Amino acid sequence: MTFLRIWRRAATPLDFAGLSAALALGMPIRLESGVLFFAVPLFAWRGGWQPRALRNHAPLAVALLLGWAVGGMSLWQFHGPSLRLRVAAHLLSAAFVVLSQATLLVNPVGVFFFPPLLAVPVWLHVAALARIRAWTALAVLYAPIFACALPLLFVDGAFVSLPIGGYYLVGLVFSVLAIALAIDGLWDRVHAALATRRRWQIAAALALVPCAWLFALKPYTYTYAWQEEYHFLLETLPRKPATILVLWDPSTHGGDLDCCLVLPYPSLMAARPDLHWVVLTLADANRESLRDRHFDYYYPGAMLQLDPTSLEGRYAKVVAPDPTRRERQRAHVAALRALDNRVHAQLALQPVASAVVPAHTFSAMSFKDDAVTLQLFGVTGAPR
Repeated sequence: MTFLRIWRRAATPLDFAGLSAALALGMPIRLESGVLFFAVPLFAWRGGWQPRALRNHAPLAVALLLGWAVGGMSLWQFHGPSLRLRVAAHLLSAAFVVLSQATLLVNPVGVFFFPPLLAVPVWLHVAALARIRAWTALAVLYAPIFACALPLLFVDGAFVSLPIGGYYLVGLVFSVLAIALAIDGLWDRVHAALATRRRWQIAAALALVPCAWLFALKPYTYTYAWQEEYHFLLETLPRKPATILVLWDPSTHGGDLDCCLVLPYPSLMAARPDLHWVVLTLADANRESLRDRHFDYYYPGAMLQLDPTSLEGRYAKVVAPDPTRRERQRAHVAALRALDNRVHAQLALQPVASAVVPAHTFSAMSFKDDAVTLQLFGVTGAPR
């Protein structure tokens, strides 16, 4: 609703305050998402660069700059050291994102980018605007999308598809708005053309059925590893207060595997406030013995079952072209496996739930045969 009011030039001080707060709170979580908020004025721009038109955006600019300043200070405080590992120039990624977002590129493999059911209407809409020389309409459509490619100058990876566009949620909004405008315009033209042609109506309806299945309904049958893991935990976690041991290794900076749950997961904590989560790191394991602690359950997670040999595949080298990044990911999995070995060596464990689930990923490292065995262990009493 805030975007709609900004588009209609009817935004209130509460809308500006909300945008500023969202930016201040979002930047410490994800730097790239915070930067994308600066494409919002381009989304609202429809009056050219005359001084009067620019003055209309002054409250919006002030709100964004204030949120950026507060969020930037928090970001530096919490993530200053890791930023030096993440921030670097990646011109190829940015150029690829500009190309893909501007054209809603269709991947022939059908995994990433945009499905033809959404991309083709945009191509037709852009062609219609260019034919009537509606340059301002084209600029309003594309300027925010181009601006949203700027963060990709500083991160290693091309986030260009609808599923993983959630990392850059504001940018995804602009792509979806472009798709909505295009489909709306195409619908009006097609409806007028088919209004008096019964056979064309039937042919168009029949053609849309397989398209809707392939590009709209079938994706709902495709799940990622973290989704299966979340469902497994919701179903198997105890229905009473309990202490659960989980693993993490924060020492491997830049080793984001981008595939599995990192526990304790906020949604699970909100759904089950009666559960107490204990996160074991390598530093904890070196400092104290698990035999001196009490746990009711142990959940090792799916991440330690990732296959490090998959990092040598062609796909991994495209997703993570930096060899040092792949090495950090390999070290991260090795650290988690070392932690798991210590837990099994020090605690008496008994499986209480197990499931073999699909484990698709869009990260550089994948699971063997795209499947993973999830297990929840009960701590059965006396330690070993």
